[in-house]
Amino acid sequence: LSATQLNRFIFMTGTGNTFRQTVTPQDLAVFGQVRDPLNEEPEIKEFRAEKAFTDAIMRLMYRERQPVYFTHDHGEMPLEPKSDQDPGLNLLTRELETSGYEVRPLFLSRSDAVPADARIVFMVRPSEEFTQSDLRKVEKFLQGGGRLLVAMGPRRTGLEALFERWGVTVK
Repeated sequence: LSATQLNRFIFMTGTGNTFRQTVTPQDLAVFGQVRDPLNEEPEIKEFRAEKAFTDAIMRLMYRERQPVYFTHDHGEMPLEPKSDQDPGLNLLTRELETSGYEVRPLFLSRSDAVPADARIVFMVRPSEEFTQSDLRKVEKFLQGGGRLLVAMGPRRTGLEALFERWGVTVK
């Protein structure tokens, strides 16, 4: 945990507290909009704390750590920090792990397909061209109901044509 991980309940278990689940205020309730967040308390529209706590405890009981994958063979941002000035995706991966996900690298060029257990695949700032084979693997994952989060960089990578087929325009 870090100083940036505030306002949350954290459930931990296992040797060295290896299994963690986080419950944030957004998990506890649905809040109404306020005009002045510094001076107004948001109205609670729907209370969900009991379900959020129960779900977190159940995931810990069954040791469910859902895998999420980050692609790594197209010049993407690294999972590990390169230096103090370039933390890479360290903060994001720490948040995901605290929330009960298992972060794994994915090398599409060395895989026959996106792993079947992938909860979501992240592609963060790819800078190199994707091969047609890799694009087919990603498309097959999406056709099977897979989820993809992409943060495009300034370079064209071939993903643009794939996104166009799914109705997403990249400018």
